[in-house]
Amino acid sequence: MLRCQRLVENVCVFGIFDGHGGSRAVEFLKEHLFENNLMRNPRFMTDTKLAISESYKETDMDFLEAESNTCKDDDSTTSVAVISEAGKTIPLSKDHKSNRTDDRKRIKSTGGVVMWTRTWRVGGVLAMS
Repeated sequence: MLRCQRLVENVCVFGIFDGHGGSRAVEFLKEHLFENNLMRNPRFMTDTKLAISESYKETDMDFLEAESNTCKDDDSTTSVAVISEAGKTIPLSKDHKSNRTDDRKRIKSTGGVVMWTRTWRVGGVLAMS
């Protein structure tokens, strides 16, 4: 699902939400992430990366609370956050992938297992971490 929202003059935010196991999380993000969190975060123009992170965390907590009495396992993932300023692309996030040395160290430090099976995989299954 694609969503575009103009926050202030010359600033637009785009969201592409991919639901896994259902569309409830996707619909929740579409309806709540921009209006309820990003648009009211006073740091959006001065510390965009922090504002986006805070907004996702707040929306995640809101979704978990709204869904606390259901037995559904709908979810969504965030893969990439970028910003374009005067035509220049600025990455705001890094992909979590087990082929990155720092990600393998992070996973192992928390008790996780990363295995080589023609590519690095968490628990021998997941290529993303």
